[in-house]
Formats: sequence, structure tokens, C-alpha cells
Amino acid sequence: MLKIIVKKDIEKDIALIKRELFDGGENYRQRILSYYKTLAEEIKNKSREEAEEIADNFFRRQYHKMAEDIDEIVKESQEILEDRSEACLNKLVELMDYKIKRDEEFVVIPTLLPYSPFHRPTVYFSLITRLYLGRGNMILDIAIHEISHFLFFDILNEIGADIIKIEPKEFGFWYLFKEALTGMLLSEKELEDLLERKGYKGNPEVENLSVQKEGSADKITLREYLRERLNDHKQNGSCFNSFIKEIISELRPQVEAFEAKNNFWVKNEEEIKKWNQDLIREYEEPILI
Repeated sequence: MLKIIVKKDIEKDIALIKRELFDGGENYRQRILSYYKTLAEEIKNKSREEAEEIADNFFRRQYHKMAEDIDEIVKESQEILEDRSEACLNKLVELMDYKIKRDEEFVVIPTLLPYSPFHRPTVYFSLITRLYLGRGNMILDIAIHEISHFLFFDILNEIGADIIKIEPKEFGFWYLFKEALTGMLLSEKELEDLLERKGYKGNPEVENLSVQKEGSADKITLREYLRERLNDHKQNGSCFNSFIKEIISELRPQVEAFEAKNNFWVKNEEEIKKWNQDLIREYEEPILI
């Protein structure tokens, strides 16, 4: 049986934020500081030791200032998970033909990061959109999204080490593939209905990531291409593992193109999100397969 619970853990979250801020790389550092501009000014030109102490105090103040709102979100999140997580997990398992081999409890920890990292069995649930933008509670979407990655990794292990041996140059391929796969799974109608939202397209970097078959004049998002190929396998009576093995073998020869797309996104993410049309058009040029 799979289960999801939510647990507030301020110490663990602040430790995570400091790791992401000081050891996570420039891209993650900029993503954090773009939301916390006063912190960016406070740590400017400071030594690492000084900056870490400033960041620690800064986020403790944030937790203290917003304690009531955060506790309300945690309570609301518990109710959402109790009411709906079991049905969503069961549907995800069904879609992936996943064989549950042991009981597992996934822990969702609220975070003040502007994104939601994961490290099995823990998923971090970003509070940013709820606290600062007033949007709906996305805990169930985030939890199912990340858990789909955990199940995907298990499936890769079942397929075999020769398939999943990952070279550094392949990071972009695996990252974009798993995000497009999750975008496809969570936009399957049955799961969409259970999650109570429509039109999910995955993380921004795969929303319009496209592929095009050699000799074809038409391009298609990677998400929808995966859906087409999965449906082909279902019609032929094949299992999800077989689909994963075949589609990886089909797409992996284009690993350099996927790596280039990933690098392009990392370099230009902020401008793309500001609707720079030239960069958007360049990113949406399809990968030939």
C-alpha cells in the first residue's frame, strides 16, 4: 500500500534551502533570490559563512511572520490528502502497470523554496504560489507528480541496468523525458478528473517541447507523442514496462539534441518566462527522431 502524509518541518526545510542556495548551482540560486530580493541584497558581497547565517535568520523570520497562514495550509493539505490521495495513487499505479512490492509512506514537507525538490520518500511542497500569489492548494498535484518519478525510477531498475546506465552527457535527456512522461500521465483523463484540474501540460520546460519524425511535416509535443506511443502499446496488449523500454530506445539516439534543449532552457529560462518570442520559437523547434 502507498500512502501520502504532510508534515511541517521547519529545521529540515531551512537546511534544504541553504543547501540549494549555496551548493545547488547558479540556476537554483537565482531562482531562489528572484523571489527573495531583500535576501539577495542582504547577502551581497558577504562571505559564505556570513551569508548562510543571514539566510538562516531570514527564513526563520519568514516562518514566524507567516506561521498562521502556513499552519492553515498544512491543515488544508492534510484534509486534501486524506480525502483524495488514495484514489489518485491507485489510478497512477494502474496507468503505469506498477507492481507494489512493499508498503511505502511518502512524506510531503512544505517549503519556502519557489520549487519542489524531492528525495524519496520525501517530497517538498512549495508554498510560494499559495502564500504570495493566492492560488489554490497544489499539494496533491505536486505529490502525485513527484511520486510518478519514484515509480518511473523503479520501473527503470526492473528493465535493467544496461538500459539505465546514465552518462553525464545524458542528464538533459533523462530529465526532459521523465518530466514529459509525468506531464502525459497526469493529463490522462481519469487522473485529471481525480486531481480536479484540466489541461495539465507538465513542468514549463516540457510544456511545448516538441519532436518530429524524420520525413514528416508535422511536429508534436513530446508529451502527446508519448501518449500516442503508449496507446499503441495498450492496443497491442503490451505493458507499461515494455512501452518505456521501447520509447527510450527510440529517443535515446537523440541524446545530444535533448541535452542541447535542456542547456538552452537553463540558460534562457527567465527570458522565456518573460515571453521573449524569439527564444520561445527557438526552443519550440522540434527534435528530429
